[in-house]
Amino acid sequence: MIHIQLNADQALRGLNRTAENLQQGRKLYGMLGEALRTIHKDRFEKEQASPDGQKWQSLSPKYQAQKRKNRDKILIRDGNLKNLLRYQVSDKGVVFGSDRKYARVHHFGSNKNSGRGSGIPARPWLGVSKKNEGYLLEKTERFLQNVIG
Repeated sequence: MIHIQLNADQALRGLNRTAENLQQGRKLYGMLGEALRTIHKDRFEKEQASPDGQKWQSLSPKYQAQKRKNRDKILIRDGNLKNLLRYQVSDKGVVFGSDRKYARVHHFGSNKNSGRGSGIPARPWLGVSKKNEGYLLEKTERFLQNVIG
């Protein structure tokens, strides 16, 4: 007679460890927050374009002439928008963006006719492209493979 004896203790320990690791979403979302920061800083450095591939509109000659620093750089004067990107993680996700007051104006543009901040064209800088989505998905898959191990 053939006897088969199964010991599920090791498998159950592995499943419990995997379940515990999967409940630690902050670790995954923190990693994705850092990846988003890198993606966006790179976009600023290369003046690449918006997430959908649209090239940012050039600076107006008038503004470029009066700009004190980084005259040839779009969306970079002191570097605060690029360098002060922030994210917040929870167990359920990551929120990414900027707390700079002017971040919204640069992203969506301004229809004001006069005064400070008037006539600023939209230069969408926040968001992810299809390529970025693939990169973030790959990082997530690698994370889950390590957790499941």
